[in-house]
Amino acid sequence: MLPSTPSKGMIQLRPDQVHSLIFMDFETTGMIPDNYEKGRPTPGDKNRSIAHLVTRNCNVHDNPSEMPQITEMAFVSVPRQLFSSAVEDIHNDDIFDEDGPLRKKIPSNIYSSQIKPNLTVNQWRKYEDTRKHCPAMHLSQTDLKYKNSFAIEWPAVHAFLKNQKSPACIIAHNGANFDFRILYSELIRNNLLSSYPIPDGIYFLDSYLAFLDIEKHHLDNLAVTTSLINWEKVGGVMNLAKSTTINEEVNVTEGIAATDAPESLEDSIDIFMTDNDVQPQTSTTTLLKQPENTGMKTPPQKQRPPVGSKSVDSGIKRRLLFGDDEDVLPLSFINKSKWSPAKKRRIQKNFFIKTSETNWEFNQIGAREYFFKGNFKLESLYKQISKSSYDAHYALDDCHALMQVSLAYGDDFLNYMENRKEKIPLFYAKKLNPTPTPTKAIPTVASSTATTEAAKTVNDENASDSA
Repeated sequence: MLPSTPSKGMIQLRPDQVHSLIFMDFETTGMIPDNYEKGRPTPGDKNRSIAHLVTRNCNVHDNPSEMPQITEMAFVSVPRQLFSSAVEDIHNDDIFDEDGPLRKKIPSNIYSSQIKPNLTVNQWRKYEDTRKHCPAMHLSQTDLKYKNSFAIEWPAVHAFLKNQKSPACIIAHNGANFDFRILYSELIRNNLLSSYPIPDGIYFLDSYLAFLDIEKHHLDNLAVTTSLINWEKVGGVMNLAKSTTINEEVNVTEGIAATDAPESLEDSIDIFMTDNDVQPQTSTTTLLKQPENTGMKTPPQKQRPPVGSKSVDSGIKRRLLFGDDEDVLPLSFINKSKWSPAKKRRIQKNFFIKTSETNWEFNQIGAREYFFKGNFKLESLYKQISKSSYDAHYALDDCHALMQVSLAYGDDFLNYMENRKEKIPLFYAKKLNPTPTPTKAIPTVASSTATTEAAKTVNDENASDSA
């Protein structure tokens, strides 16, 4: 039998590539107390390890009995092939609308559940007091008191994760500093790590750090590009093009003015009039009417210039060449055709500074501030990239939002995931080294002879001593 041929458009993956992307999000009873990871991560840090960050915090700083408990958890699993196909779709110029909403539905497997945390009466009271001042905490005690505990729900989650095609990657926004630590504390608190650990074929990725690093690399490239361009020469070309365009417009205007005024004015009025419109009754148009019964014929109206001629399209050409905002010149000359939708929608004009009439520079200070002004919160990312809103801080909605943002970063995100995904040893089953079974040595002929000779010698010596 001949091997089956992949269908058209089918994406083939190597065995070592991630086959399933699992977007994960938790809602909890609060924030991590005395969080030691409040420092800002360095964008573009190639030596950063989320396994190291999570392991250090879980082993040194986090006390499971004091950690927040999960009130809602959601997992959305997407086959890599469908994710890659969706990336191609939204990058298609015929589909991507620069100003329209950007959302792409992908068939996915979902596990979502609400959890009743194990809280005392006083802890519940504190939880409800906190909810009054924290809009992100939607679920009340009444909402949760009839739900299952984490210990009951987790075996089903374990089965869900195990059923996804591996290698798989769990992706959480700010996971290294929150979600992964919360999950480990729950597994320890409920004594589930040994019986229901994370399956071996699953990796971890923090999307917050991923987006930071992807955009840092992008802005570094923009800085280099901006510095390599001779803006004085570009300015000269721009001025020449502007003057040429203006001269064309002046010549066309003079040509129109040289013709018979009534023809030109009537022609211009006709452009804005339809057969159903009432004829204008202004004094100007009245004066331009031909006297009746003069015996003279009205000359034929001059033909309007076709679309594409200088008189009609010169202004359009000028706008296409220079753009509506001529001040931010670098963006007009950078090829953005290969940019992901996320890059196109997140670029900011203040990344470029005009230092003189003929020079532009990249705004390094503005670029640094860009990373630490809430621009990488999931809700902010989603609103800016998709140009729509969603119900934030609901676990399943957050998972779908994270998937859409990841899609918008496209191949940049997929490549980053393959290069920076990690296993966090804390989460996997401990493999005990079996105690080696002692083996009985089988004597060889030579060793048997040597043993016999040695025994005979000992016996002879004992006999001599007795004598």
